[in-house]
Formats: sequence, structure tokens, C-alpha cells
Amino acid sequence: MNKKHIVFFMPSLSGGGAEQVTFNLIKQMNTEKYNVTALLFRRSLEDKKEKKNLKDLSNQINIIELKGSRLREVFFELILKIRELKPDIIFSSLAYLNMTLVILKKLRVTSSLLVIREANMPEMNISHSSYPRIMKTLYKWSYPCVDLVIVSSSMMKKEFLSFCNIEKENIKIMMNPVDSDYLRSKADDRILFNNKGLRLIASGSLTYQKGFDRLIRWFKELDLSEATLNILGDGPERDNLRNLIKHLKLESQVSLLGYKKNPWKWVAGSDILILSSRWEGMPNVALESLALGVPVVSSSESGGLVELSVKDYKSIFIYKTFEDLKSFLSKYTPIRTGELKQSLLGKEFDQKEIYYLFEKNIDNLFIK
Repeated sequence: MNKKHIVFFMPSLSGGGAEQVTFNLIKQMNTEKYNVTALLFRRSLEDKKEKKNLKDLSNQINIIELKGSRLREVFFELILKIRELKPDIIFSSLAYLNMTLVILKKLRVTSSLLVIREANMPEMNISHSSYPRIMKTLYKWSYPCVDLVIVSSSMMKKEFLSFCNIEKENIKIMMNPVDSDYLRSKADDRILFNNKGLRLIASGSLTYQKGFDRLIRWFKELDLSEATLNILGDGPERDNLRNLIKHLKLESQVSLLGYKKNPWKWVAGSDILILSSRWEGMPNVALESLALGVPVVSSSESGGLVELSVKDYKSIFIYKTFEDLKSFLSKYTPIRTGELKQSLLGKEFDQKEIYYLFEKNIDNLFIK
């Protein structure tokens, strides 16, 4: 059988939600049916998560490491490598890499089929770009050449169809894959907090996008008796957030926990996961929290969660204003048991089901 060659292009096997989704897809790939290559930026020798993920991959998956750690450092090498490999399909899941590959396809640098997964609305990517007018033009000019765009909600699908002039059959909804069994096994030894008040947890890269600065300010205004807010993750805003906590005299209630190898045991021991993102698609951390039985409270800027909340997910509360948030948390009574809570996540996020859908969509590209 003539195997199709699929190249997954991403900076690393560790990192944020986009990298995790891609890694989960690579793990599920049927190497008897496909030749699979992970094309990566130069790896950090100190990245423990990267090393672990490499060990978890089948030895049938080819790992190619480019010589730079940033896109501008690997750009020309990327072109040469794509021409050398001549893959049938190239897959990417980060906005800036997606745009790079789409432009290369538009300029006929590659004839490979291009499959991209988008985590945010195009208007969000444009508005937070350094060159919004140029980005808007690039979206409209280049995206119609993409063979398959994967999004995580019908809201995102609708916007990409209208904004980028993509053919309807070239865009599919596919949820983020979640390995619930693995997460729950890691959360068995959960952290049990001692405070009697509400135990809030937040998680993500400490960046402007995630809005932890406004979350900390809101927490001060909430004035919840004996409540705590623990923030998992690391990033460029760490020092600013630490200074803000000190300035607001919240050291006894708000903690920056930093990066944790096993964040799930911290989430599982909390009452609520709270998201304060200024913009977001379908955040993995929220899905993982639901898999651990922990309800989610999210800002309305997270489009994917908004869509879930109006369907069958009563364990997701969306706030549009600070007053909404204050009203909900002041009335919320946590349910605490001696055991790990039952999962609140539906089967549509099961990674095996999602891989089946992914493979089906990939195979359909060769039928056209």
C-alpha cells in the first residue's frame, strides 16, 4: 500500500494548547497507513516535557529538528525541507505558522495539501497583530487556497466562511482531543487546600492574552471571605503579576504557583477553574478541568466555551461583566467529596473519536 506522507509542523512537542492538540493527534496516527513526520524548531535541552513527549511517540514517527528556535531563523530551511520531503499533507495548528504555510502555498512554493487548525477567530488574530491591515489583506488573499481548515465551534466556522471566503466543504468542526483517563489517573493524588472559603484555580501562560492581571484585580474587589486564588503557569508577565499581588496586599490569598509537571492534581483539588482571557477559542485547560469534574467560570471572550454553555454544559458559567462574576461566585456553594469528582466532559471530546474524524477528513482530501 502506498502510504500518504503527513508532516506536522510546530515549534515543539511541548508548550500551550495548540501544541498539545497536535501532539495528541500525532500519538494517535496510524503509522501502518501514513508516513508521519514531526517537523520542529530546535529543541530546548532543558525542556522536560519535550523529552517526555518524545519518549511517548512511536519509533515509527520521524522527528526532524530545524536549526533555529524562531520562525525567522528557520524560514528558508523550512522551504528547503518541504521541497525535500514532498509531503502529501502539511498540518499546522498555530496562527503564525498557519499564515506562513498558507502564503507559501499561495505562492506555489509547495503543492502539498494544506490542513490547518485555527484556535481563534480571524478578527482576533488580526486585531492583536502588529500590522492589522496587512494581516486582514493576507487572510482574504491567501486562505481560499487552504485545502482544509479545522475549527472548534460553529461560531468560528461561520466567521471563517464569511471573512476568508473559504469554500464551505473546506472547513470542518473538530473538538480538541482530551485523554480523560490519563488526566484522571494523574489527578488521583490531588492537592487538598486547607482554606474554608472558595478555592479558585486559574491556569495558562502568564501573558496579556490570559488576563490574569484583571483577574487579580477582580479578586480584590470580590472580597470573598477566606477564598483563595491559585494561578498555574509561567510567562513574561510573572514579575508584573507578582508586583500587582503585593500592591493589592493579596499575598495571603493569591499565589503564583509557576509551571507544574502535573497541574491536574491542583485543578482537581479546587472548587472552580476560572478563565479571564481577553480572547480565546476553545481552551484546553477548561476541557481538562471538566474532565476532572471541576466546573468552569469563563469570560465571554472565549467563544468556544460560550457555545458549549448554551448547549448541554450547565457546568460552564459565562460572565460578561464583573457584576456577573461577583453575583455568581457570591452565591456558589462548592461540592466537596473525599474522592475525585465525576467527569463533566462529553464523549465528543474523546481523543479516539476525534482522531477517527480527523482521519476521515484527511482521507476525503484525496477523493476530491
